[in-house]
Amino acid sequence: MAMLRRGDYMPTGERLSIGEEVAINHCKQGDSNRALYVKRDEKGVLAYCHHCGGTGAALLSSRGVPIAKKKQNKGNYPTEWTYNMEDWQEWARIIMFKAGLSGDDTLFNGIGYASSTDQIVLEVRNAGRLMGYQYRNNPSNRVKYISRYLEVGIDTALRVHYLQCKGSSYKYSGTLSACNVLVICEDILSAIKIYKTGKASSLALLGTSSPNIYSIAERYKHIVIFLDDDNLQVKLNQLKIRDQLRLYTNASVKVYHSSGIDPKEHSLAMLKQIIKEVTLDES
Repeated sequence: MAMLRRGDYMPTGERLSIGEEVAINHCKQGDSNRALYVKRDEKGVLAYCHHCGGTGAALLSSRGVPIAKKKQNKGNYPTEWTYNMEDWQEWARIIMFKAGLSGDDTLFNGIGYASSTDQIVLEVRNAGRLMGYQYRNNPSNRVKYISRYLEVGIDTALRVHYLQCKGSSYKYSGTLSACNVLVICEDILSAIKIYKTGKASSLALLGTSSPNIYSIAERYKHIVIFLDDDNLQVKLNQLKIRDQLRLYTNASVKVYHSSGIDPKEHSLAMLKQIIKEVTLDES
């Protein structure tokens, strides 16, 4: 994956407020081709180009020293973790590599590794707002994920990882653009992979079987339900979600039959093709 030059994104990023994100021109000419996303958070400035795949990160500290760890101090959970994949255990790195994600993706998306608990730590965000954390256990643990939310009794509509497309020039036809498409998946890494295509917003259910996500879904013209349908229960859940969304929204809702393959296991090129084919098939 290509690295962006600091001059490509830092002049813009330094002017942003924490939590703010913008799309600017980068490797394509013209005011309508804003494919470079620049985001400012508490760690610094992050950038990703949906056209060429270039990434960049500049952590803002007084000495310019990269901030490797983040801390939090509530409950019986890890209190610090690192975003540097060189410090991760092999099993954790393998999970990221299989998903086609790199060290730049860990920093941009808030994915760390906690050596004290031997867990991958994933931020749960809803349109940029930090809702909590999901902890991915070592495969030797019979429990795969543990979720923790920052607010007690949080609404189920917010117990999802929602990456909202901010705007794009990509179009499959004269009317269908990235911000008209929402892809519903199961896990955070799949949501990140879908979002990286630049073709759709993504929403990870995080194990919720019947989420109240209509307030999010009703914003979209096309909705694709893309779950790992490797068992009967998941297949039934897909149909349930499809029927509910068709009832409560005006969107075109389709189920993509994945044959047991998660979105994160596909290449970006394949995901783009799947989204294009499913959303344009009005049958």
